[in-house]
Amino acid sequence: MESLSPFAHRFNTNYVPNPLEIESIKGLIDKRQVAVDSVDDELRALDQQRQALVAKKQIHVEYISNHRKLISPVRRLHPDILLSIFLLLVSTTPPSGQTLPPAVSISHICRQWRDLALLNPLVWAHIDITIPGYPVNPSPSSDELSLDDPRVSRWQRKIELLRTVTQAFVDRSQGCPLHVSFKAKEPSASRTLGAAHHEQGWRRVLEPLYAASNEWKSLNLCLDLEATASRLIGALKLPSLKPLGLRHLELDIFYNQVGVESNGSWKFLRDKIDLQGACLTSLTATMSASDLCRIHSQWDKLVFLSVGSTHESSHFGPYEAFNILATTPNLERCVIQFSSGAPQSMHPFRQIVRLPKLRDLTIHGPLARSEFAALLDTPSLVRLTALYTHTSCLNEEGSPMVEWARRYGAQLSHVSFIYSHLTQSAFTSVLENLTNAVSLDLQAEDETTISVQLQVGPQTGGQLEETHTLLDSSLLQRLTPRLHEPMTATDIDGYDCICPKLETLLCTLGKGHSDTTKGDITEFVEARRKLGKKGGLVAWLGKVDVTFWVGPINEMLEDLQSRGVNTEGVSFKARYADERSTPCLYKLPIPGVGTICISMDHHHEH
Repeated sequence: MESLSPFAHRFNTNYVPNPLEIESIKGLIDKRQVAVDSVDDELRALDQQRQALVAKKQIHVEYISNHRKLISPVRRLHPDILLSIFLLLVSTTPPSGQTLPPAVSISHICRQWRDLALLNPLVWAHIDITIPGYPVNPSPSSDELSLDDPRVSRWQRKIELLRTVTQAFVDRSQGCPLHVSFKAKEPSASRTLGAAHHEQGWRRVLEPLYAASNEWKSLNLCLDLEATASRLIGALKLPSLKPLGLRHLELDIFYNQVGVESNGSWKFLRDKIDLQGACLTSLTATMSASDLCRIHSQWDKLVFLSVGSTHESSHFGPYEAFNILATTPNLERCVIQFSSGAPQSMHPFRQIVRLPKLRDLTIHGPLARSEFAALLDTPSLVRLTALYTHTSCLNEEGSPMVEWARRYGAQLSHVSFIYSHLTQSAFTSVLENLTNAVSLDLQAEDETTISVQLQVGPQTGGQLEETHTLLDSSLLQRLTPRLHEPMTATDIDGYDCICPKLETLLCTLGKGHSDTTKGDITEFVEARRKLGKKGGLVAWLGKVDVTFWVGPINEMLEDLQSRGVNTEGVSFKARYADERSTPCLYKLPIPGVGTICISMDHHHEH
């Protein structure tokens, strides 16, 4: 080791060397710089040697990789297995931005895959058509585009290519049942060549499909209409197609002009979508209530039905839903989307609608009255998703969820609902009635990013008083079996643990829950897992996913593990890391008016 510098005792001081010492220091620096340069030379030599070794290694790696590909399992898959994978891929929705259909991408991998795809018509039976956006002028005040415009020519070439691809799919499907998807957005008439020219384009694309309409098995039409008297409605001109093999139909019709009548669009279709010749078993209709009435179909043949729309202009409420359900006695699964602003009254509808085969019911959107549940007779119902919304908490008399739980709680196995729209007693009543629930999904209402409230009247100051429906200690204790109390056969009749068959719990906790809740949930999971594992009176709780309003939650899993609980399948999250990151509430008093309350939500999960 080199000796220390004679100036070491001067380091990190304010000492100023004299001229002789400066020369001596420069000599020491030069001597050590030579050593540094020598080390740099050695490092450069080592770097060059390393780069040469890396390049040499890469040659061997590529050699190994290329040979491994030759013996990879996918190359040795039996054609039947490979074909099953192909069929699964082509039946799924391709990612947004993917330019080639899945079937085409598959056929471009290698000769073996291409031959297999071309020899199997089912690979080409899924036809997805999205009409490319029509070119527009940069300003609404500009003149309409002319046919000679290069942008129009490019659009026409895209249309012709899409038609060629569609024809190729139809030809290669060789008469197999077709699954067709057609999506089109009508251009604004003020910024394009005009709807007539756009209509010619999508009709060109549809021609090969019209010729093969008897092979249609499922059809998905998604139309985004600019005007109420839209030519694009012509895509629904199904009477001449006679789709006798059609079993599944999805209609998604949206008008950009809100609050106007759409009668003008339907005149040349004789005011209806005629599906009498198709024995549909599945229908999804996302459209206004008035347009739903235009569907002429064999409703009594339907097994699956999804109706309604989120758009306010659709005016789809409980009364409209019952008018449709009254014609569908063979439904097994139903999804209903109520629109905001739709009337909640069932008047004048008062007769009970019986759906004896319905097993799965999903409700979205505003629903404020229990009479909807009271008038719907579903003796086979086992799955219920009641994600309806309401501006205030409903009690036992007014809540549809309470009515469903009271009537069918003993047979419901999978239940999902928004508990924050119930009073505390109504929430308790629902859980008490779910005696055979295997899966529970308890949700709190989503919080608004920024909410503003105006309080009119005398101002008292302080924080706003808020009441929250909670999964509180009393409820959690009733969900928790007695872990440390031995049970005998005589205790079973009086056993008070609610939801004893529960195997899956998904829960989102809103504001108002405290650290005590975290401890109660920890004890609940421990008891359910230990007693379930022992084959006790409760089922094994296989999956738990709880999202708290505020953390910390890091120690909850560690606490369970320290108690000897297997935490596989248990997940705890928090919407906010701690109290400091929760939404802020500002109160701005305005003399003579009231108080404006602004809640700001800085959302992030942990």
